[in-house]
Parts: sequence; structure tokens; C-alpha cells
Amino acid sequence: LSQSRSVYVGNLPPQTSYADLCAAAAPFGALESVRIVPHTRYAFINFCTDEAAARFHAKGSDERGLTIKHQRLVVNWAKAPAIPDELRAAIARGATRHVHVGGIDSSVTYQMLEAEFCAYGEIESMRIMQPSNYGSPHAGAFINFTSVASAIAAKEALHGVPFKNKTLTLEFAQGPGARARDSKERAKPGRKEKAGKGKGPKASASADGEPAASGSAEGAADAADAAGTNAAAAAVDSIASGPAPPADGEAAA
Repeated sequence: LSQSRSVYVGNLPPQTSYADLCAAAAPFGALESVRIVPHTRYAFINFCTDEAAARFHAKGSDERGLTIKHQRLVVNWAKAPAIPDELRAAIARGATRHVHVGGIDSSVTYQMLEAEFCAYGEIESMRIMQPSNYGSPHAGAFINFTSVASAIAAKEALHGVPFKNKTLTLEFAQGPGARARDSKERAKPGRKEKAGKGKGPKASASADGEPAASGSAEGAADAADAAGTNAAAAAVDSIASGPAPPADGEAAA
């Protein structure tokens, strides 16, 4: 298969979680969707752009490769599903798979949030920020879905809805991978910060607790290097990854 925005990832360690996989992929660009195929050792990652997928594929194919839990991954191209026009437009306007949730009562637990939000899609990870460490008199949370479409559905359904004595407020956020890419960008030789006090983009929430520019797509960052690229494990058993299912396209040989 030829280069696309979709990558097949095989030889996953047993019990690999969505958080493990997203942590390995997110530093290379915004993820549109991620799917770990049940009862197998492979997954499909759909980036928002071909460029982000190319960075991930290049790193996974070089001498050191990419690892999860010290096990080297098998990386190959996959057939990219088309992005619906409506979803593409939403991503261009700043939609991500990360949602900041405000208006949460301090008594709300992870189990309560998961029960409320899991109806809209697979959740990669979730974090509740209590008032004492959130810098606000109100508690909040960051919910990271495995797809942008799920985050959009949750935002459309739950923004402004009463929940446990409060009213929820939802906005898109940038994930931890965006911070890593921004750091790489700032560290580029010859890069200069803009001077002056001009007004910048309106700040929105970021999934790692830092303000993020509203409307900036994660995949716009330039080349990035993923964290956690440990020395490759000895031999990679690509057969253990199994064939890719037709629904997501076949991985290239």
C-alpha cells in the first residue's frame, strides 16, 4: 500500500491500552481516530494529515524504531478511510479528540464521568482536576476520546446540560502530544519568538493543563520525535501481529 494518513501498527505487547498507543503516536501529529483490534496484537492509527502519518511511519521504520513497554512495533501503511466533509471542516475549525469539561461538582468521581461520557465513544484516558490544583474554585476534567468524532458528539450532546447539581461546559482541548510538538518547534535552530504584546488567539484548555490556541490543529506542527523510543527489542515477530481486517484495509507486506 502507498503512503496515506493511516498506519498499521503490529506486534503490540499484551494488554496494550489506548493510552499506551496514543502516547506513542500523538507526538507526531493530531490523531483523527485510533482502533485496537480486539483479541489481536495490532491496531490502526488514522492521523489528521498525511504529513503526521509520514513522521510516525519514518520513526517506526528507522534503526531504533518505536517501542511500547520495551517491545518494538511493526509499522506499515494501511488503507485510509475517507474523512467526511463535515468532520474535516470541524477539525479545521479546531475540533480535536480532547475535551475539557467544566462545571463539575467536587463530588463527581471517575466512574460517574465515565458512565456519562462513554456513550459517545471509546475513552482513551480521563483526568479530574480538583479545585485546589486546578487554579479555579470549580473542579474540571479532561477527557481524551480515541476519535475526534466521539469528542464532537459528546460536546454537542452535553454542553450546557445539568449534571450532579452543576451545568457542564465542554470545549475542545489540545492533548499532551501538542505540548511535545510545540517544545520541539521552539527548540528548532534559528527560531525566534515574536516580540510585542499584540493580542494572540483566544486561549482554550489543554489536556495537560496549559492554555492552547483555539482553532489551531494539532497536525500543523512540524517534524517531531516521539518520547519513549527505547532501544529496539531483539527480534520482532511480525507474524504475531496477524493480518489486518478488511474493514480497515490491509497492511502492506
